[in-house]
Amino acid sequence: MWQRSKSVLVQNIDEEENLKQSRRTFNEMNSL
Repeated sequence: MWQRSKSVLVQNIDEEENLKQSRRTFNEMNSL
């Protein structure tokens, strides 16, 4: 049980990082 919620938490952090990355990439593309 705890393991599962922990992995879900990690996944959420990953999602957030991906969002930041894609947003940054998007901004860079727009500034070109």
